[in-house]
Amino acid sequence: MSIELVIFDYDGVLVDSFPALHEIYLTIGERFQVSVPSDIEAFRSFYGYNYMECLDKLGIPRDKLVDVQSLFKQEVVKKNPELFPEMKTVLEEMSEEYELVIVSANRIEEIKQKLERFDIEDHFSDIIADSRAQSDEPFGKVTAISEYIAEHGYEFSSVVSIGDRDIDFDVAEEIGIPWMILTNYGWGHSHTDHQWLVNTPRELPGVIEQINAHL
Repeated sequence: MSIELVIFDYDGVLVDSFPALHEIYLTIGERFQVSVPSDIEAFRSFYGYNYMECLDKLGIPRDKLVDVQSLFKQEVVKKNPELFPEMKTVLEEMSEEYELVIVSANRIEEIKQKLERFDIEDHFSDIIADSRAQSDEPFGKVTAISEYIAEHGYEFSSVVSIGDRDIDFDVAEEIGIPWMILTNYGWGHSHTDHQWLVNTPRELPGVIEQINAHL
């Protein structure tokens, strides 16, 4: 048994999107007259587990959620976060050894456009993302990833998930994926004593080799 499938989170693992997120929330703060930390590192600490926790901290009422989501969608398409340094080279190397898949709550059309701009779309065999035209319900990563693994016949022990947030860690744990790599260069997480941590994309292939040694 060895690692066959590597699942990449999009934001905070492939692309440096947190600065763009901060800018969007500053716009949200102005529109809804709430105070958003102006310092990006302060906002990183403030953001919390997910966007709902962040909105609650900001004091934005739940009945304004649809308006917030609409503004977010308008603003996010204006942003063009870049790949993290060396990520393209790392993907080229890893795609020769493993099947690579992206998972994201973003719209699948948006991700496809960005992958084409980065010229990395050929390195990924699939994208697990939101293909719904419109929905007020959040994209269910646990169900989508579980179904993908089952449909393609992978053993959980042959799957590595790479994320950058506590929610990514919890999703992998709920699914039953035993190998979770967390990036220290993304949005931020609290698992500072986790066994599989990377500080740069360049470290990812080596960590997966270490995981393979455990199989």
